[in-house]
Amino acid sequence: MDDGNRPIAFASRTLYKTEERYSQLDKEALAILWVVKKFFYLCGRHFTIVTDHQPLKYIFSPDKGIPAMSVARQQRYAVFLSGLD
Repeated sequence: MDDGNRPIAFASRTLYKTEERYSQLDKEALAILWVVKKFFYLCGRHFTIVTDHQPLKYIFSPDKGIPAMSVARQQRYAVFLSGLD
């Protein structure tokens, strides 16, 4: 990373059969949610989630709020992530 930030860990997992049918947006949102839960010890600390997925940036932007048009799954993800700094 160019600005002096560096990754603290790398993690991955395979998708469940039902998750394989998710849209690309839902898969990327699921990945963020999974990582935040996996590294739960970061909760309560300031950290930055970096993604290049523009629709995901819009949906989870703290200054935009949760769009009413987003599906229930995305709304649940956004509500969970809104509790983080």
